[in-house]
Amino acid sequence: MKRTVKYTLIYAGLFYLVLILTSLIASQVFSTSSLAPIREQIKQQLSENLAKIMNSRWPWLEIYINNLKWAVLMALPYLGLFIFFFVTMSTGIALGATMSTISITHRLIGIISLFLPHGILESIAYGLALYAAVNGRKLSYSLKTAVYVAFILFIAAVVEYAEIVFLPKP
Repeated sequence: MKRTVKYTLIYAGLFYLVLILTSLIASQVFSTSSLAPIREQIKQQLSENLAKIMNSRWPWLEIYINNLKWAVLMALPYLGLFIFFFVTMSTGIALGATMSTISITHRLIGIISLFLPHGILESIAYGLALYAAVNGRKLSYSLKTAVYVAFILFIAAVVEYAEIVFLPKP
């Protein structure tokens, strides 16, 4: 148990490290005028996805299902490590594209917002999923771990929805 907690926290830290570095690099890359059309397309897609989620009957459930599908894939033995990096870097690129047109100060605020309660819960869930992928040699171990991941992500989805609805908008 102690080992599981230790490595889950290490992998959660890895999640944050990759996410932050990718988003900061992407924000610099997307700030060039030649990539403006791609940047705007990414921002438009993110805006449409958020509107779709928030206009659904149960927005928190949409958030939960999206996060859960990726976390379950991350928990798969052997394949999970690659999915972890793909999802984390894709998210970082999307964040970087949205942050590329704002000041450095606002970029830092964007990075700090990753540490809101839902982000911490998600990083722990993804860290646990990665732990299952790296240390689980059997699919049954990954599926058992996925139950805990699913529970953490459920709480994270409800918290994220509350943050979207109740926190002031910049």
